[in-house]
Amino acid sequence: DMLQPGPADQQQEEDVLGAEQPHVMKWRHVVREIIQTELDHHKAIQSLLQDYIHSCPTESPAVLSDKELSAIFHNVDDIRMFSVKFAKRLESQEDDPVQLCQCFLDEQDTFVSLYGSYVSHFPQSIAVLHAAEQRPAVKEFLHACELRSNRRLSLHTDLIRPIQRVLKYPLLLRELKKSVVGLDVIAMELLTETVDAINSMAQKINSLKAEQEQSAALQSRFL
Repeated sequence: DMLQPGPADQQQEEDVLGAEQPHVMKWRHVVREIIQTELDHHKAIQSLLQDYIHSCPTESPAVLSDKELSAIFHNVDDIRMFSVKFAKRLESQEDDPVQLCQCFLDEQDTFVSLYGSYVSHFPQSIAVLHAAEQRPAVKEFLHACELRSNRRLSLHTDLIRPIQRVLKYPLLLRELKKSVVGLDVIAMELLTETVDAINSMAQKINSLKAEQEQSAALQSRFL
């Protein structure tokens, strides 16, 4: 017959679990935050596209044209498609903080490509939106979209969100690294590599953002 654990064995197991629990709970909390905020990011982008692009009456020349929509939203749909896949991949590693970090390492070039393009184009997006808003029909349409979907923020503000999201990754990963204890040297090295790589990625995005803001400021002086 199979031996059943006695009271002493059960108590020892509970003691071990109890000793590990605070540390495990801490990194699990950070992992859940990373995953949930990525899901929220995707949901926000999905809502943005649904509320403005899919609701736009394109048959009316007085509202936003396809060219204007493309200029304003640029590669938002590409970011949406990437985000949902990335969130699912993160969810698959919910129980392994090291492999979750590997997800970030594997996608660092994608972050630079997708979000770098978005940041570089951002001043043009805002300029086209601002120009379009001078038309009463467009202003009315945007206001109607905000009311219909109970949006608390303007489209201008919503368009900043993808930039804010990618720049938050380093903070989240630093929190994850601080919350994980007791890993072997190789695992900790991977966490450190991830934090450094994603921080470097964010610095590139920030540099692009600063360059575009400076360029936009210079151009506005001559308008």
